[in-house]
Amino acid sequence: MKGAATQDPMAGINAAIAQIKETETMAREENAHIKQLIAIQDALIQKQRQILLDVAKTSSELLAVEIQRSQLKQKLGSQKSKLLVSSSESSEVNSLIEQTLSQPDSQPPISSGASGAAALKAIELIQQNLFAVTESCLKTEDLSAPAESLQSLIIDVNEIIQQTLKSGVAKETTEDTVRRQSFVISALVPPPPEDEQ
Repeated sequence: MKGAATQDPMAGINAAIAQIKETETMAREENAHIKQLIAIQDALIQKQRQILLDVAKTSSELLAVEIQRSQLKQKLGSQKSKLLVSSSESSEVNSLIEQTLSQPDSQPPISSGASGAAALKAIELIQQNLFAVTESCLKTEDLSAPAESLQSLIIDVNEIIQQTLKSGVAKETTEDTVRRQSFVISALVPPPPEDEQ
């Protein structure tokens, strides 16, 4: 009993100090681990915010695209309606011309002479060419006529006029000839680039 009472008191103190240091070390390690978790959490929150911003931006862009698509669709619909009306009117005029030419007894006074008949024939041919270009427009997505079709139309119309004049049933002044040829050339030959002018 005396041996137990005479134990070194420093041993107990040292053990207590060691326990405190061990607890302190564990607390520091746990604190460092918590800081790491907080840093990871902050990074995730920041990333989530950026993702939300990107989603909002993308949504705005998609909305703008959808609005433009809707506007373009309405515009194309309007243009198609106009082309359909034009095509219908062209078809009606063409039909009227054909009926007029096929019924000599009921021809109007203008067709009673050679020049009048030639004029009606020229109008009929021009109308057919315009009708063909209109039909080709309706078959495209953007309802536009290719440049080749328009150039071909101009050439065909000019050829019809030339043949009518050549037949002698119609006349054209020199001034009108120059104007017509100038128009055909300007329509078929693209203007030079600005830096070459």
